[in-house]
Amino acid sequence: MRTSWLLSVSALSVVVAPVARAQSGTVDLVPPTSQDAPSAEAAEAAPAQDIVIVGQRASLVQAADIKQRADQVVDSIVADDIGKFPDTSVASALQRIPGVQVAVNSRNEVGGPIIRGLDDILTTLNGREVFTGAGRGFAFEDLPAEALAQADVYKSSSADLIEGGVAGVVNLNLQKPLRLKAGTTLAANVRAIYGERVGRTSITANVLAAHHWDGAGGEFGVLVNASVRQYQYSRQTPFNDNLLARNIPGVGGVILPAAQTGLNANGHYTRPQGNFALQWKPSVELEFYIDGLYAGDRTTRADNYILYDNVSAQSMTNVDLSDDCSDYQVGGNGFYSPTGSVGRYCVARGFTANNLNALTATEAHRNRTDNYQLGGGVKYDSGRLHLMADLSWVRSVTSDEGFRVLIGKPIASVTVRTNEGGQPLADAVGLPLADPSDFRFTYGLDDSFSRAAATLKAARFDARYDVGGIVDELQFGGRIAERKAEVSGYYQGGGAPGGAFATPISNYDLGSGFLGASSVAGFDGGATFSVPRTDYLLEAANQDVIRAVYGLPAGRPVDQAERGYSVRERTYAAYGQVRYDVPISGALSLDGLVGVRFTKTDRDIAGAGRVFDDAGGSSVVAVARSTSDSDFLPNASARLKIGSDLQARVTYAKAISRPGFGSLNPGINYTLSTSDYILNSGSAGNPDLRPQKSDSYDATLEYYLGRRGYLALGAYRKNITDRVVGQVARETIAGIEYNINRPRNVGSATLQGIEASGQVFLDFLPGAFGGLGVFANYTYADSEVTTPGDTLEGYALTGVSKNNYNVGLLYEKFGLSARAVYNWRSAYNLYEQTQGQDVRPVDTGVYFTRAQPQGRLDASINYDVGPNMTITFDGLNLTGAKTRTFRSYQDEVLVPRDYSYDERSFLIGVRLRY
Repeated sequence: MRTSWLLSVSALSVVVAPVARAQSGTVDLVPPTSQDAPSAEAAEAAPAQDIVIVGQRASLVQAADIKQRADQVVDSIVADDIGKFPDTSVASALQRIPGVQVAVNSRNEVGGPIIRGLDDILTTLNGREVFTGAGRGFAFEDLPAEALAQADVYKSSSADLIEGGVAGVVNLNLQKPLRLKAGTTLAANVRAIYGERVGRTSITANVLAAHHWDGAGGEFGVLVNASVRQYQYSRQTPFNDNLLARNIPGVGGVILPAAQTGLNANGHYTRPQGNFALQWKPSVELEFYIDGLYAGDRTTRADNYILYDNVSAQSMTNVDLSDDCSDYQVGGNGFYSPTGSVGRYCVARGFTANNLNALTATEAHRNRTDNYQLGGGVKYDSGRLHLMADLSWVRSVTSDEGFRVLIGKPIASVTVRTNEGGQPLADAVGLPLADPSDFRFTYGLDDSFSRAAATLKAARFDARYDVGGIVDELQFGGRIAERKAEVSGYYQGGGAPGGAFATPISNYDLGSGFLGASSVAGFDGGATFSVPRTDYLLEAANQDVIRAVYGLPAGRPVDQAERGYSVRERTYAAYGQVRYDVPISGALSLDGLVGVRFTKTDRDIAGAGRVFDDAGGSSVVAVARSTSDSDFLPNASARLKIGSDLQARVTYAKAISRPGFGSLNPGINYTLSTSDYILNSGSAGNPDLRPQKSDSYDATLEYYLGRRGYLALGAYRKNITDRVVGQVARETIAGIEYNINRPRNVGSATLQGIEASGQVFLDFLPGAFGGLGVFANYTYADSEVTTPGDTLEGYALTGVSKNNYNVGLLYEKFGLSARAVYNWRSAYNLYEQTQGQDVRPVDTGVYFTRAQPQGRLDASINYDVGPNMTITFDGLNLTGAKTRTFRSYQDEVLVPRDYSYDERSFLIGVRLRY
């Protein structure tokens, strides 16, 4: 049953105000002197007291203080020390925040953070908008954690924050020289990373140098930081391919996978990064600054496939039927069809497929990302007046070169189990795919290239005037930004010479380097199988040899108009906000914000699509659209302070998220299938997509235990309109039926829940036990599409786990700092496949691919061997958690889909600081 409005409590903070100064890892604590969220500059000016705490406890205390003093609902993570951000990546660290969830990507990295189940996040770096490629989002893995000083997650908005995140805003702050101690600071961090499954060791290193001094012209600071991360990975995934129905003689109607497929996503990447910062304060009131960042990614990767084609089998024996039997609607090819006939079928637990085709493939890719940010400005603080002006330039360029070749051979038989503890298994007699002989070319060649480049120029002005009294502050400002993006590329394919499985690869002089070996857990007992080599496929000369085999001309094709689009987007924003402070009685007071932000967006987008006609010909049709929209985004908050230990707050804010450029692309593409068992498919953008909007409400109750921690509870609700979702639907174009993937707006949806969190340091315990600490948080998220008549009405939003929690144990004493953290999230829908290819029971409603619950344990140990050196040990995914998905009909499991082996990694390193 869906709840309506959930009352409760949340929050986070400690009643101390830390001042972060990198002095041999110490942090000085002082009583709070401002109601505002403390800025780095404000922290620098605070006087030090006698109380000193260090390391991860200091960072937790500082993060809690930021939360307590903020006007919005904010959670933060602060670096333990220079180059020591909690966890090994930004995304891993963010998952410790209540309400933030993550997933493991194909590179075996924790990534894609979402806030309370929503991925519509605006990311800023040093307060400036950042992104990756032509998208709205930012690839957090592209920024090394060692470069960060602090990350703030804003779950509620205010007028002074840049608009664009319905879920929230994540601000990443780099180190600044005037935050560091006077004099010269040098820090270095080197770690070796061993991946258990890939069986290899990689290196990550970071070095920072800064100088902070007083001169005749005032106070100066200069900082340079550089890092490089290298990593090799292998993520193996056996899965059941698309489901189809078969009538097997002597058995009856059977539901089984069209193929048993295994994937080994493997590769290596190098991520260089560098940033600098210059600060000059000619007087106490005035500061000039300039800073810049470069972050890159160079990845060579491959998807190695092994596939046993059950559809091609001449017979099926040893069929083991489950008692999961239903009526299915089946088309002529055995897959789902809305006009198909209805019959009774039972799901197969296992079978033996005889005399069938087997395939292997390598989909080789070379990826490159270059992210740049350059900004500068001036700050003026004199008496009651506080001014800030900032100019910035951001550019991101990504490219992907892809080349895929499929090979295969007929085999005698394969024995299949579709579900062994959630994992599919396949064992071929005699391991025929390990033998490189008798392989033939199968199906088509895929040859592609894409490039996305985007540039953002922005100017921002913010002002604050301290009035005093009930009207405490007046805040106002504005921002002008122009973003341009261009996407280009090509795709070509060619049929195998003589047809599928007709021509041996030995007929061509491909050289001894063409074939290599790969493996997938669950397939043939983990034995190796022959595949085209990644490095071979990515060499230009070898590509021309392969193109000739498939009857294609040498060289890369020119960019195709239907594969690209261009965008120019201009945004204008202005805001006004009042901060009020109302004394009530004694230690009882009320403060908060009331404001509004106005934003206007003008956009021009041009693209093209290739459309096929009845005769099989095609043409490219250019499409261009211009749109404009304006929004008022009000906000209000109130915080009731009940003494120094207890406070409650309520907030309201309206937020928007603009659609991604790829979703807005007016072009459309169709692909005619070369197989009777694969439907024609296509993709299209939707230039009429509207910005998503939300009305967000938060209520928190926060109790602080002094330096020892906090206890907190809270409730939240978002009323969302025009939520953008992707949907695959059948469309008939020029008399041909296609599965078209097209984004659309869902009229309305709700997301509501509770958050509970707390942390306690047990320094009241005697002796060594006084170094213990514990923390935990829990988030409940209940979501529902509420648009009357929509196919998704009553279903949860994709990506939303109902339950998510973190539990951690800390220890810090005698130079030893240790932490163990367990993170868990419940099942969630990945994407909708209502009109997809899989056959499914009649009247099952919406069909999803759904992720299984997952928990993982991470741990770290740091030991100070001296005042300037720390030895570090980290273990990631110590429980060996797997990422599993299944096909879900009305939240019921039919057959597992993916079973991914996430990497268990171990790190050892040394950190130096002078």
